[in-house]
Amino acid sequence: MKKRTKILFSIIGAICGVILLLLVMASLWYNKPLSSQKNVTLYVTPDMNVSQLMDTIQSKSDKSSFLGFKWMAKTMGLTKDDLVPGFYKLSKNEPFYRSFLQIKRGNQTPVHVIFNNIRTKEQFAQRMSQQLHLDADSVLYLLNDTAFTAELGFNPQTVPAMLIPNTYQFYWYTSPKELLRKLNKEYMRFWNDDRKEKAKLIGLSPIEVATIASIVEEESQTRSEQARIAGLYINRLNRGMPLQADPTIKFALDNFELRRILSGHLDVESPYNTYKYAGLPPGPIRIPAIHVVDAVLNREQHNYIYMCAKEDFSGAHNFAASYEEHQRNAAKYRRALNQRGIR
Repeated sequence: MKKRTKILFSIIGAICGVILLLLVMASLWYNKPLSSQKNVTLYVTPDMNVSQLMDTIQSKSDKSSFLGFKWMAKTMGLTKDDLVPGFYKLSKNEPFYRSFLQIKRGNQTPVHVIFNNIRTKEQFAQRMSQQLHLDADSVLYLLNDTAFTAELGFNPQTVPAMLIPNTYQFYWYTSPKELLRKLNKEYMRFWNDDRKEKAKLIGLSPIEVATIASIVEEESQTRSEQARIAGLYINRLNRGMPLQADPTIKFALDNFELRRILSGHLDVESPYNTYKYAGLPPGPIRIPAIHVVDAVLNREQHNYIYMCAKEDFSGAHNFAASYEEHQRNAAKYRRALNQRGIR
């Protein structure tokens, strides 16, 4: 009897040992990440079905983990209606079942959207379409739509001032309206009390500051003189003088490749022609960088009202407080242009 009992306990112990081993193995398998080498990145498009999703995941994951993912999808009845369009980053440190639940619940991963060094609304729309699942033409349409831009506090001419170059987080599957409304909120945050107070002291609105900044940035990429150029244009505004800014002529002609502005160019009929019309143009001629906006807000206070590119073609400028001094600077630059055959 004792011998039979001993055998029975041995059998039970062996069975328990096997069960425990199976549970440990199942737990280890169940907690395996989709890929042991790297994170799995996945873009779920609006037209993707479950079969296409599985094919994409299979191509990026370890075989045994994918089988577990596929088993969960079948067990929990994953359907096309469960697939929320977006970008998903499935971490290599997360068990495959958590990766499955992330997709099942539509827990998208935000993407970093970056834009800088952009002149036109067309370029901005194109840059957004390269980083998010949206159509560039749809973004551009809204930027040129009077009613929608008015809703945001702008118009099609001033709306570039709303676009603050920076790095933002968006869901990959974002509509054009959601994109622009969020950027409008970022614009409101950018124009904090400190920046508003500085603009008020200069006598400018935020849009006017951005407009001057756009001209300054086109005039010079040399950061050390941008605040000086800003001070020059503000001096001209305060004296009621035309800005006579060459970049506005290039904008009016839609030709930023012009290296030399001639008298014939100055005849272009456009509200952006600051040789013909005093005051600021209707809006920014590019999307100005943050540091240039701040250069305007912290402009140098001086007596300069003239500037001319230096004859060494360094990109820097000679500044003058009198027309006579400016004429001497301009003559040196014209000679340098002629010597290089630049027409």
